[in-house]
Amino acid sequence: MKETYYHVIARNGCPFCVKAVELLEENKLHFHADYYGPDQATKLNEQKEKYEWNTVPIINKVVVEEDGTIETNFIGGYTDLREYLTVGNTKTE
Repeated sequence: MKETYYHVIARNGCPFCVKAVELLEENKLHFHADYYGPDQATKLNEQKEKYEWNTVPIINKVVVEEDGTIETNFIGGYTDLREYLTVGNTKTE
């Protein structure tokens, strides 16, 4: 069965990270959030470099196909997620 979820890379105490998670919850969308604390700055910076994104949250839409293939689509941050959902990109098909 095909599975779609949103992956949120967040920093503890980040208000935009909280807003992103709340937006996903309000839209009843499946998500997984990874929170990084102050002692994990190096790991968080690695994620920022990987996605070439300087702020948090870093949000991706992940689709796991029935054959196990994983497709990750970078969305951006909170504002980008809000716009993405407004346009109606929540379909799992």
